[in-house]
Amino acid sequence: MLCCGGRVGVVGGAKGRRRTLASLAAAARGYLAAGWPIVPGAYWSPQTCAYRCGRPGCDNGSPHPVDSAERGRCDQRSQPRSIQPDHVERWWNNRGYNVLMPTGVAAATVIEGPGRLIDDVDARLTARGCPPPLLVLPTGERQLFSAPLPVDDELWLATAVGGATLHGDDGWIPLPPSIVSAGMLRWVRPPEATGWRLPPATEVRTALRAALGLGRAAA
Repeated sequence: MLCCGGRVGVVGGAKGRRRTLASLAAAARGYLAAGWPIVPGAYWSPQTCAYRCGRPGCDNGSPHPVDSAERGRCDQRSQPRSIQPDHVERWWNNRGYNVLMPTGVAAATVIEGPGRLIDDVDARLTARGCPPPLLVLPTGERQLFSAPLPVDDELWLATAVGGATLHGDDGWIPLPPSIVSAGMLRWVRPPEATGWRLPPATEVRTALRAALGLGRAAA
């Protein structure tokens, strides 16, 4: 099925829909069991070529959180709390909500950028014995997961100039197997492979500075 300038929507009939819901629910349970906070997020609708959260009056064009504690109109300003394991069945029994994780001090800093930059940071961290969880976006860009990372103006600017983004406080990102407008998110190195451990902020800061060419890295 093609829509929105040729973007492909997922079509699989009732059986495919059940598989998608089961996959999202299983992933949500796994993240929660490991202690990762998650919330349901707006899902991509190939029929309307938009993200939908099921709330009236929503015009948010991203896979934003759906606050389970709120009722009525979509409150795009809210930063909802993580759902509990016994809420998973209720959320993923009918709609394919994306699985979102808040970023920043609540969970992790996520560095998103071109493969060459992220692979460089990844190689440096892996050489230091702390390989990070790593996922690939449908666009080919990658996301690297770190313990919450203090960021100064110099590092923030250098990261932006390098074509990357730091997802920190008050943000959120979709986790696999969420489906965004360009396709499905996939792990390159799933968190299970790292024992659900995130690399220390000091190590990530050092590796990122070096990869960005900021001179001698300082922890």
